[in-house]
Amino acid sequence: MATEIITSTDAFHLALNCDWDIDWQGQGVVGVQGISQVIYNGLPRFYGAPRIHVQGEAIRRLRAVRAYAQGRVKAWRVPLVDKDGFGCGVAWNGGVPWDGGALWAGWPSVGCSGGAAAGAEQVVVQEGSHQVAIGQFISWNDWPYVVTSRYKPGPSTVIGVQPPLRVAIPSGATLSLRAFGLFKMTSDTTGNPAYGGGRRATPVFEFEEWLGSERFA
Repeated sequence: MATEIITSTDAFHLALNCDWDIDWQGQGVVGVQGISQVIYNGLPRFYGAPRIHVQGEAIRRLRAVRAYAQGRVKAWRVPLVDKDGFGCGVAWNGGVPWDGGALWAGWPSVGCSGGAAAGAEQVVVQEGSHQVAIGQFISWNDWPYVVTSRYKPGPSTVIGVQPPLRVAIPSGATLSLRAFGLFKMTSDTTGNPAYGGGRRATPVFEFEEWLGSERFA
């Protein structure tokens, strides 16, 4: 049975924090001579615990979406919001990415005309009106990455990414400078939008990147 993907509510685009990081899946072992080693035999994945602010009707909407997720059964499509301001949106209205109550439809992006193989740590991109910044999150097809370097040997720009590409990027792909990823909650009870008399809630959702086999099909 295919895993259903839930699009996170608008509140996640205005997350109050940014603690996204890479879990390299290292396992410590001790050899026969007592020498400690770390073995990396799992696929790196992102994890994070975005805190969001909801009030009034938004609390009920979030409660409904969270219940529909059935705990860890379904996966969430979540933006890796960077409070440093990288990839905040194509246009702004009064300092926040809204237009008439709805999120702006477009996100900044760059092209990848040559593609890149799975396992690659560099991607050649074509920058237009938006440039890639070292340290920012980017994504392709909901696979997020951290930009570790950039140099411009000619008309194209070569960027370094980590973790190494988990899947190949095809020629002609578009990389989003507002990164998204597919995540599952780490427990069935995380993210409860509990509130008091002010009808305001700041739930924390603990997520880890979903690496199900169907993502590699």
